[in-house]
Amino acid sequence: MKKRVVLCFMLACMMTALAGCGSAESDKAYAVEVDGTEIIVGTTTAGTLFDAGYGIVALDGSSRFEVEPSTPLEKDTYYTGVFLEKDDYTIAMLGIVTDNKDVTASEAIIAEMIFSNYEDEPLDTDRIKLDGVTFTDFTTEVFMEHVPDGTVYEDGSSAYFHGTNYGIDIDYENGVPVRMEIDCKYDVDWY
Repeated sequence: MKKRVVLCFMLACMMTALAGCGSAESDKAYAVEVDGTEIIVGTTTAGTLFDAGYGIVALDGSSRFEVEPSTPLEKDTYYTGVFLEKDDYTIAMLGIVTDNKDVTASEAIIAEMIFSNYEDEPLDTDRIKLDGVTFTDFTTEVFMEHVPDGTVYEDGSSAYFHGTNYGIDIDYENGVPVRMEIDCKYDVDWY
């Protein structure tokens, strides 16, 4: 009988501990919208961007080349140094990833988007929305409304959320967002 009581107690403790692990928000993929094109990091393929008229440009040192939708990519690889462009205007830095098979660039998954709006590299912020809110309107207060599990630094310089699979980091200057990074975690080789 004692063994059953101890076993029930241990099971109850484990269930209580597991109930506290993670949250519904920890795996939420927030929608990013660029000129009306919805992108869900970790789900949307680069093909969606190509179809919407965007170009993807890769930088390798001082070399720059356009990534074609048919460009072959190796399996289990995370590609960085890739930029989203339209009409000769750089919108975001991207990370694209392949899963367990070789694919074309069009089939690669958008794993990371970084938007920067510093004085030396201004961004047309009206073109970008996170969870339905325009980039410049995503104040720390709005961040906490949309990302309730998030954290804001005391000085208001940054807000972040690092969940099980997804992360959001926003840097602020004078209360205005200047850099936003949304990513999905992958266990693959980096290139």
